[in-house]
Amino acid sequence: MQAGRQNVKVRIEAGGAKPVSEYSIDQALSDVSAYYVAGSVPSAISQITQQAAASQNDAIQKVEKIRRESADPQLTATVRLLKWLYPGGNERKKIDATKEAALKKWQKDNADSSHPEIATMKTDDFLHESGDAVELAREKAADALIPQ
Repeated sequence: MQAGRQNVKVRIEAGGAKPVSEYSIDQALSDVSAYYVAGSVPSAISQITQQAAASQNDAIQKVEKIRRESADPQLTATVRLLKWLYPGGNERKKIDATKEAALKKWQKDNADSSHPEIATMKTDDFLHESGDAVELAREKAADALIPQ
């Protein structure tokens, strides 16, 4: 209730600082009425309901994101990279050469000594080969190269 009233109070204070020609008595009375309503119980219930709905929507989106990301991390990273590299994620279409070069550079710069083969893997192999090291590299590459 207080937050709602404070927002209306800002309008009243701003209006009071203006000359009468710019802030009429009708506008002032309208703002006073809005101030009264903003502090009422029905207004407070409405604000709480709106905040609860927004919080619920935020929670739903977070749950959906967790489900998407935890369903199959390899698939998630592979699909993300495919969509980033190919128009519509369709491998039959021409690969974006600039993005492929960025992926190749990432592979070269981020391959560690325990898995040096990642540095020289062909794009297709990098996207589809199985194995813990490649899966982890795909996940890291997707996170590093694809804007969130």
